[in-house]
Amino acid sequence: MDSSYLVIGPSAFHPSVEAWSLERLPFEPKGQMVQFRNAVRKALLSWRPIPGSHLVAQYISPIAQPCDVENIVFYNVGARSFTHLQCKAISFERVLSKPPDSPYAANRDWGHYLSYEIGDIQQGWTHWKPSRILADWNNVFCEILSSSSKASRLWYKFRTSANAGRVHRVNTSTKSHALLGMKITIKVPGRVRMNLTSVIKPLFDGVIAAFNGHDGTDMHVVTKRIAAELCTGQEEIVRLLEDEQMAILGSRRLVWPWREGIQWNPSDDRLVAGELSIAEFASQREWELSGELFEVNQETSS
Repeated sequence: MDSSYLVIGPSAFHPSVEAWSLERLPFEPKGQMVQFRNAVRKALLSWRPIPGSHLVAQYISPIAQPCDVENIVFYNVGARSFTHLQCKAISFERVLSKPPDSPYAANRDWGHYLSYEIGDIQQGWTHWKPSRILADWNNVFCEILSSSSKASRLWYKFRTSANAGRVHRVNTSTKSHALLGMKITIKVPGRVRMNLTSVIKPLFDGVIAAFNGHDGTDMHVVTKRIAAELCTGQEEIVRLLEDEQMAILGSRRLVWPWREGIQWNPSDDRLVAGELSIAEFASQREWELSGELFEVNQETSS
């Protein structure tokens, strides 16, 4: 066992996968963090698939730095580690507290903790409960989602669907310190086999970006590049970025130039609870998204 991390499970006596580390797992790890990521991957890949199940992930750390929890638990680990599980739902939560003690190094002061378990499809979050609803949406048309899906396309779909009445602003704003939760259901025609962890990043980035306003920085450059990516007019992209009607989460530098394209910067660092599920309908003709964005309160034990 490397002293900088510990990974245990799954086994007959320990059905979940748990991982402790001194550093937070980044997108492009180096040194011992590569070994840590590979150990987590190996543990996940050894899991027997339970088709139709619910994968529940947690990230626990007392370090209150801004981060995207869905990236830490899924994207940074690598979507291929979850493909074989054939889950119909995945959920995640971030908890700002000391990680639980590890069974083989109980006195170690670990800074970061990941856990994964297969739960019931109706299983909710352990540490958070929804409170004030900020927005909801029903039957927003989208293209077939895959690992190559782009946040720009989903942002565009949501912004234009708001104008068409498919996305509803329930409250006009939220406090800047309020923590958020979001649930999304992908409605698909017939039976579809997909790895939900491979689409959660562009999907959540694009949807949350739709509820942010842009502060105008590099407006000409970013709108030109978004328009080229979407094969649409630059004037329409300017109009959608400047429209504050759906900016429930406030204005920020939402998008900036990145290499030859753009990079989105939505308020998903405030997102501490998320759920993504897939629903199959034989009569469905299009891929559609339904769900809601809401504030959350910490769950208290009775």
